[in-house]
Amino acid sequence: MRALLITVALAVAIPAAAMAQDVPFVKGTLEFAPTGGASIPFGDFNSVAEPGFGVGGTGSFYLMPNLALGASIVWNSYGADANPDNTTISIWEFTGHAKYLFMPGPVTPYAKGAVGIFMTKVSVDDPTFGNISDSSSDLGMGGGVGIQARIPKSMFGVFGETMGNVAFTQGSSTTYYSVRLGLNIYKPTS
Repeated sequence: MRALLITVALAVAIPAAAMAQDVPFVKGTLEFAPTGGASIPFGDFNSVAEPGFGVGGTGSFYLMPNLALGASIVWNSYGADANPDNTTISIWEFTGHAKYLFMPGPVTPYAKGAVGIFMTKVSVDDPTFGNISDSSSDLGMGGGVGIQARIPKSMFGVFGETMGNVAFTQGSSTTYYSVRLGLNIYKPTS
């Protein structure tokens, strides 16, 4: 799966790099992006949750051509292995991040680290007791890699990234892997 994603990303990125004439990631650029993709539980969380999806938005500000700081809000939704028809699990991510571009330019791989609050909610629609839910807000973090490409001579680009995430929930930590795609919108501030 990972090899397929990398192959597709390179197939899109290499032609874009050949056509690109401008360097988009300059100091002071703002970057906004709607994002979505798969959210896959692992570790102890995998024993209670099924793979799900995540949607959200992210924004970054380039301090330098290869370094951006920003924030993200993402909602992840899962079904439950034990009772998939009546149980839902969701995790909201409210994180700040740093993104390091390895080769600033129209097409570049990057590394990303994030830290913030992860709000987890479990709801069970029980026929006898009605709707029962429990929620918690916990510190969490994530890290991963991605690739982004700017469409030449435009204010748009695309990206794909993979992140490993951990929410430090009571008892056992909640861990999941996310694969996200998105559309970048760039706005120079100067």
